Amino acid sequence: MADQSYGPFWDKLFEDWEAKYPECVNLFSNLPSSHDISEEQGDKLKEAIMSCYRQLVSWYRWRTQKKARKAEKGGTKQFQKIIGGFRERLPQVTEIYSDMYYKERIAPHIEIPKGASSTDRLLIIKQVTHELWNAETNAVKERVHARLVKLKHEKDEKKNRPLETPSAEQIVE
Repeated sequence: MADQSYGPFWDKLFEDWEAKYPECVNLFSNLPSSHDISEEQGDKLKEAIMSCYRQLVSWYRWRTQKKARKAEKGGTKQFQKIIGGFRERLPQVTEIYSDMYYKERIAPHIEIPKGASSTDRLLIIKQVTHELWNAETNAVKERVHARLVKLKHEKDEKKNRPLETPSAEQIVE
């Protein structure tokens, strides 16, 4: 990996970043788009773009070291969310059911043996949740499905809204 050339990767990243978040708009938002910038403004723009590029390179390098890859699989999730490249899945109906009714309907039925690992605990909770979901009334299932439809609608709206330029805090995080 160390002997590979990353030039094409960086070129594509910078090009995509500049297309989605043009520095010119950030720096000179009060100027009309047809207005030419002065030499001094051009120098400021170059400096801002280079600063942004250095931040992106630093951000990627800190998150793509072997140690970081192990700690955070897919170490670019935050970055992908910012630029809209991360695909989030909708929760399953049993997950929504668990979120809505865990304390009142699921928790009283869960019996976890002493010494059970966290994996075993999770499997038991998941199994009990599925069993209770299958035995649930139609009214509750309709409420859960309504929540799923609402989440799907929110996701579609989020996907279709125009992108916003991220703040400096979002870029640095």
